[in-house]
Amino acid sequence: MGFLRRFIGTQSPPAAAPVRATCPHCGVVLDPIPPRRRLCPSCRKPIIPRSRADGTRVLIREEDIPAFEAANEAWYAARARQGWIDKARPYTDEAGFLAIEAQLAAKQAGYTPRDVYRAAANRAVIELIRRNDWGSLTGVYSELALDEYREADADQAPEQVVTLLRESRKAELRSYMAQGTSRVDIIACACSVCSRGPKRRLPVRAELAEPHIPHADCREGYCSCDYLPCIG
Repeated sequence: MGFLRRFIGTQSPPAAAPVRATCPHCGVVLDPIPPRRRLCPSCRKPIIPRSRADGTRVLIREEDIPAFEAANEAWYAARARQGWIDKARPYTDEAGFLAIEAQLAAKQAGYTPRDVYRAAANRAVIELIRRNDWGSLTGVYSELALDEYREADADQAPEQVVTLLRESRKAELRSYMAQGTSRVDIIACACSVCSRGPKRRLPVRAELAEPHIPHADCREGYCSCDYLPCIG
């Protein structure tokens, strides 16, 4: 563990690489750090140059390679986990994230920080529905859909993305209906598929039952068609 702590450092390690290094066997100063594996000029034992996750160059012994690589992986994992904690802040604070994480750990093995993030978002969705906060729910569903689309890295939106976008549009319709709006227009994106079909003065209740957007086969990949309330 001492080796791991020595090479992981903190989550915000110094970016500058050291100008001097010592042989991990005998301690003789080597300046500069050799660019590749070599024998120490003093003790003649092999020294291995490696880059830490923070970019710092260090010298290690051959037998330390597995622990060094594990330390780098742990550093990246900790940084990625903190990224999910930060991403979940619209839905819960860090204490809430940790509480959800503990609950998932008690129920299943192999959960990921992304699973904790999604659980936090799902709880936020349930609470917004309970409060009839359709405007906020529109944004949450849109953000979740965009996350899924970015992770899919596909030309066409996966079914889950379309489902989340549809829920976002339905929440938007319910928000308009709560404000007394009975009809909406559709603002289509630049896709030729999305430009077809009805777009003017559509009854909100009919759209809630069978929404025309989003389009699953949008050629833009992520359908950005939206509703616009009709005034008057």
